[in-house]
Amino acid sequence: MEMVKTVDLHTHTYYSDGVLSPAQLVKKAKDIGLVAIAIADHDTVSGIKEGLEEGQRLGIEVIPGIEVSCFEENHEFHLLGYFVDWQNSTFKKMLLELQERRVERAKRTINEFEKIGLKVSFEDIRALAKEVVVKPHIAQAVIKNPQNREILEKTFGRLPSVDKFIQKYLCSDAPGFVEDGGWGIEEAIKILHRFGGIVSLAHPCWDLVEEKDGSLVFEDGFLEKMVGFGLDGIEALSFRDSEENSKRCQEHFLNLGKKYDLLITGGSDYHGFDENTGRELGLEMTPLKISENWLKLMKERVRSG
Repeated sequence: MEMVKTVDLHTHTYYSDGVLSPAQLVKKAKDIGLVAIAIADHDTVSGIKEGLEEGQRLGIEVIPGIEVSCFEENHEFHLLGYFVDWQNSTFKKMLLELQERRVERAKRTINEFEKIGLKVSFEDIRALAKEVVVKPHIAQAVIKNPQNREILEKTFGRLPSVDKFIQKYLCSDAPGFVEDGGWGIEEAIKILHRFGGIVSLAHPCWDLVEEKDGSLVFEDGFLEKMVGFGLDGIEALSFRDSEENSKRCQEHFLNLGKKYDLLITGGSDYHGFDENTGRELGLEMTPLKISENWLKLMKERVRSG
């Protein structure tokens, strides 16, 4: 019986908040048996050329992508753009503007942290970023600062992982959350479409789901609004915090994808730090692998226009 070929359509390199270079990322994908990955760094396409070249050398398909942050009603959402025109100079200029906004956002976040006793300098944050300044850089800088050890250990019981810190301090409505006044969802979808992209909502299992009293509560109203703006897909195939919750989320968002005629995308959101179940490249330590067939459906949508 032929084995199902698998892909990972949500990965990051060290040009945003990943650990690996694009070439290292592609090699890792090859080593674990993936047939394709999408490089979707935050607000930059700088890693795509190297990734494509290494993919061609190793026989791994690399999908040019990007992940952008959007703000709607004081909530932050991430959109994935696939098959974007990554060489377009106008697109690159617009991304540089987003990167500059991230710098300003980081500086405002530092001010919010000061109010609650967390110490961090922008210089320490900037030193961790190869190109784009993103939340994991802020989290790492705070965790590494010995002045914060007491408050962090009191809050978490020990020094937290980067993921735990972000969930506690940097997500929507958290003490350090700052809305950056960047692209709104409708604007972002229009821009990504303008530059050839298929647009999918990233990790809805986190951004459209809350856990209350041990139960998952789905907030589908935001998705309906995005569909009205022209959203093409939803990252229904991703991991939450347990296999059980992930399966519940996948079933829910697969059904919504069918309801709204959305493409289904999936990925690990691989960064290479704080690896745990569901965050490994290709969802390697889970039974929730992503079939190449989902990528084929995306390509069919591109070809049909």
